[in-house]
Amino acid sequence: MLLKLLLATNLVMVLVYSIFWSKLPKEIPLFYSSNWGEQQIVDIKYISILPFLTLLVYAINLFLKKKILKNEFFLNKILLYSSFCFIVAYTVIFLKIIFLVTL
Repeated sequence: MLLKLLLATNLVMVLVYSIFWSKLPKEIPLFYSSNWGEQQIVDIKYISILPFLTLLVYAINLFLKKKILKNEFFLNKILLYSSFCFIVAYTVIFLKIIFLVTL
């Protein structure tokens, strides 16, 4: 189920990126936790970090679940829910940034 969510959200990110490609500026505000201004602005290519981060978090959590925490029911549930939260959060952040700079 989580793998389907990951693939669906990454597909949504790729589709939204390709649809709005012509409207995207050369620089976008990616780092909202930084001070306001130039420190938040990065080149547009860095938006591709977000889909890869979702994949990386999912892969790390899957590795931990399968290899290290085989018999830990509670910790496996925590990994499952954290993967879900990361996937949804990074997708929302991606969409928010794209719609912020294009609409």
